[in-house]
Amino acid sequence: MLNIKMIWKKQLYAGTGGLEEHDPRRGTCMIVNLICLIIFLISLSLGSTFFFITGKFAILIGASCEEALMIGVIKLNNGRRYSSANTLICAGLTVATCYFSAVFGRMFQAQLMLVALIGLAMFIFNEVQVRTFFVAAIIPLIVLVEANWQWQWIHPVRTGPAIEESIRWLSYAVVISLVILSLYMFDRNKKLLFLKVQEYAKAVEFNLVNEVKEGHAKTIFIRNASHEIRSALFSINGISKLIKDNLQTRDEWRDLEILAEHLVAACHNLKSVTNNLLTQSKLEAGMLGDIHNEPVNIRQLLRNLILISQYSANERQVKISFYASDAIPQILLCDGAKITSIVTNLLNNAIKFTRDNSNILVRVDRHEDNWQLLVEDEGEGMSTEMMETIFEPFVTRASVTRNTEGIGLGLHITRQLVEAMHGEIAVKSKLNVGTFFSVSFPIHALGANEPAVSAPSLH
Repeated sequence: MLNIKMIWKKQLYAGTGGLEEHDPRRGTCMIVNLICLIIFLISLSLGSTFFFITGKFAILIGASCEEALMIGVIKLNNGRRYSSANTLICAGLTVATCYFSAVFGRMFQAQLMLVALIGLAMFIFNEVQVRTFFVAAIIPLIVLVEANWQWQWIHPVRTGPAIEESIRWLSYAVVISLVILSLYMFDRNKKLLFLKVQEYAKAVEFNLVNEVKEGHAKTIFIRNASHEIRSALFSINGISKLIKDNLQTRDEWRDLEILAEHLVAACHNLKSVTNNLLTQSKLEAGMLGDIHNEPVNIRQLLRNLILISQYSANERQVKISFYASDAIPQILLCDGAKITSIVTNLLNNAIKFTRDNSNILVRVDRHEDNWQLLVEDEGEGMSTEMMETIFEPFVTRASVTRNTEGIGLGLHITRQLVEAMHGEIAVKSKLNVGTFFSVSFPIHALGANEPAVSAPSLH
């Protein structure tokens, strides 16, 4: 019994592997397989029975051909030749109906069978041309069947009243089964269509919402980018004029050093904004580039970057401190250009959102087989909701007491660069205490492998 169930299930689901539940091809394939199995069993059992009762080989030949036809349809479905299988079952059942109509005569309800086949074909085929062709082919056959009954061109077999009654009711049963299957397919297709419409509507709604959000975010991005660039250019222009005036009057020479620092800071800010804009355009175009590892003196690189950023920090009396653990190798194999972008963005972020007259701490330490870059500020901190979105593009973080905003790309680009280098970035923050960023990369060092130490604790 178990083997019979397994065989039945295997034939019923032949050709449906890999098709999703809502795929119309799956439902059509299963219905066609079910029809084939039912007709195969009817032909096998009743065809043999009627042959032994009547002794007419025409019945046995027709039943055997029909059985072979049903097996062929299932094999075509199993080979994923769905169109061929659908065409074969409709054409085969039509021919079989005409054949048995000629064999059994009026006792076989051929007209009803052909009409039921029209309904079945309407749901099996999706193409209007195929449906039209099939209907156009069946209508003349109905006329020919009726004409054959009238003029007896082909003489039917002679059977007893009991067999004639059995065949007649069997014909009704087959017709009713085909009608029920056709209605089932209609109902199933309607539900699938409704589900597709719902999914499409949800997708359209989701896309519209995203487009509105992206449009709003990009509007803010363009506004903030314009503000940042304009502010930097105004600063450069103003400082340049002051330097020019001092040089012309040769007064207050001691102020030139301060003005030069401000000029360097303004240029540094402008460079950071333009670099982030260019990097974001490369990210959107899929042109981030490969990782180019090279020997880098990580301590010297960080000192140089901190020295440049200190000019910007001086405007708000912010001091940047640097600590490098002895556990970090002197030379690391890494992409120096990408490390520069990462450190610059983290330092700019810390300078922008720390308090005036506060400290920023930059640390490099080792944890197991990774080296870590840690940047800690003393700003107002961030809420949990803000930390969840801080790495998204065009998301800006305004300080609680200062209306300062960036263009919303620095941290997003930083995360993309970190992940491209197979590293990890994390953020922790406490309101009114500060924010702590940590970036971790695998150690690829030149020289001896120094012992590992524990990483500094977070806030």
